[in-house]
Amino acid sequence: MRRAVVLASLLAAFHANATPLAIRVEAGATSVVIAITNVSKRPVVFVSPDIDVLKGPAWVPFRLEVSCPCDSLCRSKIIELAVGATRTFTWDRLSTDCRPVSSSATLRAVVRGPSSEQLHHNVLLGISDAFH
Repeated sequence: MRRAVVLASLLAAFHANATPLAIRVEAGATSVVIAITNVSKRPVVFVSPDIDVLKGPAWVPFRLEVSCPCDSLCRSKIIELAVGATRTFTWDRLSTDCRPVSSSATLRAVVRGPSSEQLHHNVLLGISDAFH
Protein backbone atom coordinates (compact mmCIF):
# COMPACT_ATOMS: atom_id res chain seq x y z
CA MET A 1 0.00 0.00 0.00
CA ARG A 2 2.80 2.44 0.92
CA ARG A 3 4.50 1.81 -2.44
CA ALA A 4 1.27 2.51 -4.29
CA VAL A 5 0.90 5.85 -2.49
CA VAL A 6 4.53 6.76 -3.20
CA LEU A 7 4.16 5.74 -6.86
CA ALA A 8 0.94 7.70 -7.25
CA SER A 9 2.52 10.80 -5.74
CA LEU A 10 5.57 10.42 -8.00
CA LEU A 11 3.33 10.08 -11.03
CA ALA A 12 1.54 13.31 -10.06
CA ALA A 13 4.90 15.06 -9.57
CA PHE A 14 6.20 13.81 -12.92
CA HIS A 15 3.12 15.09 -14.73
CA ALA A 16 3.71 18.46 -13.07
CA ASN A 17 7.11 18.54 -14.86
CA ALA A 18 9.04 17.69 -11.69
CA THR A 19 11.51 14.84 -12.18
CA PRO A 20 12.24 13.00 -8.91
CA LEU A 21 15.58 11.59 -10.11
CA ALA A 22 18.67 13.23 -11.59
CA ILE A 23 20.64 10.86 -13.86
CA ARG A 24 24.31 11.43 -14.66
CA VAL A 25 26.11 9.20 -17.16
CA GLU A 26 29.85 8.70 -17.62
CA ALA A 27 30.40 6.72 -20.83
CA GLY A 28 33.65 4.83 -21.30
CA ALA A 29 34.89 2.53 -24.08
CA THR A 30 33.97 -0.71 -22.26
CA SER A 31 31.49 0.38 -19.59
CA VAL A 32 29.09 3.14 -18.62
CA VAL A 33 28.57 4.40 -15.07
CA ILE A 34 25.05 5.62 -14.33
CA ALA A 35 24.59 7.72 -11.16
CA ILE A 36 21.01 8.22 -9.99
CA THR A 37 20.29 10.87 -7.35
CA ASN A 38 16.99 11.43 -5.57
CA VAL A 39 16.26 15.15 -5.92
CA SER A 40 12.70 14.93 -4.59
CA LYS A 41 11.46 15.60 -1.07
CA ARG A 42 10.60 11.97 -0.29
CA PRO A 43 12.12 8.52 -0.83
CA VAL A 44 11.81 7.14 -4.38
CA VAL A 45 11.45 3.49 -5.36
CA PHE A 46 12.65 2.21 -8.71
CA VAL A 47 14.18 -0.78 -10.50
CA SER A 48 17.57 -1.01 -12.20
CA PRO A 49 17.96 1.42 -15.13
CA ASP A 50 17.29 0.39 -18.73
CA ILE A 51 19.22 1.55 -21.80
CA ASP A 52 17.42 2.76 -24.93
CA VAL A 53 19.00 3.25 -28.37
CA LEU A 54 17.87 5.81 -30.94
CA LYS A 55 16.69 4.09 -34.15
CA GLY A 56 15.55 6.68 -36.66
CA PRO A 57 13.12 9.01 -34.88
CA ALA A 58 12.26 6.56 -32.05
CA TRP A 59 13.91 5.34 -28.86
CA VAL A 60 13.77 1.55 -28.54
CA PRO A 61 14.84 -0.72 -25.66
CA PHE A 62 18.40 -2.04 -25.96
CA ARG A 63 19.23 -3.35 -22.48
CA LEU A 64 16.72 -4.07 -19.75
CA GLU A 65 17.80 -3.73 -16.12
CA VAL A 66 21.54 -3.11 -16.37
CA SER A 67 22.18 -4.66 -12.94
CA CYS A 68 21.14 -8.08 -14.32
CA PRO A 69 23.56 -10.09 -16.48
CA CYS A 70 22.77 -9.99 -20.19
CA ASP A 71 20.89 -13.01 -21.58
CA SER A 72 19.42 -13.88 -18.17
CA LEU A 73 15.94 -14.12 -16.74
CA CYS A 74 16.99 -11.94 -13.80
CA ARG A 75 14.58 -9.42 -12.34
CA SER A 76 16.35 -6.86 -10.20
CA LYS A 77 15.11 -5.96 -6.76
CA ILE A 78 13.16 -2.83 -6.00
CA ILE A 79 15.50 -0.08 -4.81
CA GLU A 80 14.46 2.63 -2.36
CA LEU A 81 16.56 5.76 -2.57
CA ALA A 82 16.47 8.20 0.37
CA VAL A 83 16.16 11.94 -0.18
CA GLY A 84 19.48 13.30 -1.51
CA ALA A 85 21.03 9.83 -1.84
CA THR A 86 22.83 8.56 -4.95
CA ARG A 87 23.07 5.01 -6.29
CA THR A 88 25.45 4.01 -9.10
CA PHE A 89 25.18 1.23 -11.66
CA THR A 90 27.75 0.02 -14.17
CA TRP A 91 26.56 -1.12 -17.60
CA ASP A 92 28.84 -3.40 -19.65
CA ARG A 93 27.74 -1.89 -23.01
CA LEU A 94 25.97 -5.14 -24.01
CA SER A 95 22.35 -5.55 -25.10
CA THR A 96 19.82 -7.69 -23.25
CA ASP A 97 20.84 -10.60 -25.54
CA CYS A 98 24.61 -9.86 -25.10
CA ARG A 99 25.27 -8.04 -28.40
CA PRO A 100 27.81 -5.19 -28.12
CA VAL A 101 26.57 -1.67 -28.77
CA SER A 102 27.99 0.25 -31.73
CA SER A 103 30.35 3.05 -30.71
CA SER A 104 28.33 5.45 -32.87
CA ALA A 105 24.94 4.55 -31.35
CA THR A 106 23.00 7.26 -29.53
CA LEU A 107 21.86 5.96 -26.16
CA ARG A 108 20.05 7.07 -23.01
CA ALA A 109 19.46 5.64 -19.54
CA VAL A 110 15.83 5.33 -18.44
CA VAL A 111 14.64 4.80 -14.86
CA ARG A 112 11.15 3.57 -14.03
CA GLY A 113 9.31 2.74 -10.87
CA PRO A 114 8.28 -0.84 -10.15
CA SER A 115 5.13 -2.16 -11.80
CA SER A 116 1.98 -1.42 -9.83
CA GLU A 117 -1.40 -3.14 -9.93
CA GLN A 118 -3.05 0.21 -9.22
CA LEU A 119 -1.26 2.03 -12.07
CA HIS A 120 -1.02 -0.94 -14.50
CA HIS A 121 2.35 0.27 -15.81
CA ASN A 122 5.82 1.36 -14.72
CA VAL A 123 6.04 5.06 -13.83
CA LEU A 124 8.76 6.90 -15.74
CA LEU A 125 10.99 8.58 -13.12
CA GLY A 126 13.85 9.95 -15.19
CA ILE A 127 15.75 9.94 -18.48
CA SER A 128 19.41 10.80 -18.93
CA ASP A 129 20.81 13.07 -21.59
CA ALA A 130 21.81 11.19 -24.74
CA PHE A 131 25.30 9.69 -24.83
CA HIS A 132 27.47 7.46 -27.06
